[in-house]
Amino acid sequence: MTHTGWIVTIVLATAMLGGSAFDFHLPAIPLLPEQLGASVVQAQWTLAGFSFGFATSMLMFGALADLYSRRAVLLGGLGIFVPASLLCAMATTPEVLIAGRVLQGCAAASGNSVAPALIRSLYDEACSVRAMSIFSSLFGLIPVIAPALGALMIAAWGWQSIFWLIAGVGLLLVPAVGFAIPNDRPESHETDLWPVVRGYGWLLTHRKYLAYVGSQAMGFAGLLTFVLSSPYLITAHLGGDTTAFLLTQVIIISAYILGANGTGLLVHHFKTDGFILTGAATQLVGGAVLFAYAFLSDAPGWLAVAFIVAIFDAGHGIRSGAGFTKAMDIVPTHGARASSLLNFFCVALAGAGAASVAPFLAPYGLMPVALATFLFGSGSLVLLVLARRL
Repeated sequence: MTHTGWIVTIVLATAMLGGSAFDFHLPAIPLLPEQLGASVVQAQWTLAGFSFGFATSMLMFGALADLYSRRAVLLGGLGIFVPASLLCAMATTPEVLIAGRVLQGCAAASGNSVAPALIRSLYDEACSVRAMSIFSSLFGLIPVIAPALGALMIAAWGWQSIFWLIAGVGLLLVPAVGFAIPNDRPESHETDLWPVVRGYGWLLTHRKYLAYVGSQAMGFAGLLTFVLSSPYLITAHLGGDTTAFLLTQVIIISAYILGANGTGLLVHHFKTDGFILTGAATQLVGGAVLFAYAFLSDAPGWLAVAFIVAIFDAGHGIRSGAGFTKAMDIVPTHGARASSLLNFFCVALAGAGAASVAPFLAPYGLMPVALATFLFGSGSLVLLVLARRL
């Protein structure tokens, strides 16, 4: 493997470790009331706290990555992540576990803030799209593999074992990052923190960048609105059970990975904008079909819904790597901030989408999710067309 390959492998491993820390913990949630004396609300806060820390620190790490060396930012993130994971492993009260999860989430954002910008700085446009598509494919596997592995570890050694494993992997990554990641200055060449932070304000006034970011975030939000609603939706309204939910996850994630890998294989034959437009159009088709199915069917079934949503997810897989690359190319001196702000909008809009449909799931079932997916797909394509004209 080339030196560049090692750099990319290590930075992706760091980002994936942070991402998997959320999903590894999922099987432990039902056990916390009995084994840690946590209330149901406190058990849920071990997830919400991680998400809150992740979202709020993402912009901070993006600014730091455009000010200092990206190696320093990754090492700083791991320097918080490993002790936070150990704190979770040794927690004897729900309050300590929640605090550890918030810190863990804050630190986990460092890899996701640095990875896209670092990859873009190492490759030309086509190779960057391919690398980001591989990155997206690997991240797509986390929601399937991490909970399954976590469940096996919890059954064998208890819920604390997942945090010991995460801490151990993080500790191994410290010397790898220290030796492999270059200590060079980022493209911004800034020397003070305030101008770098102020750069977010400039990004929020850049119409072309915002249009691409809004389009990408809407595509992601449509995907995640269904995913976050699906555990209740499938079992309560679509005639499925836990097995049906797991099979739905496999179907839609496989479609996402196929879309992302297709982009990686064809990146040297088509332009970046072509992948983004194809992905957005595919998402609109998937959203429209899902809405029509919800409107016309008296008793929608989980398997049909899974394959329809797979169309939407494949579209996002097609555009994901290309979309990140395009957003950073529009503002090349703001690489880490551009990718961090894009990630922030994706997470925020997805959370808003899931929250907006939640009150309507019980009385209306599939319809509110289908409508939200269709609206997100439509808005994504409209913003993309606007972005191409700016």
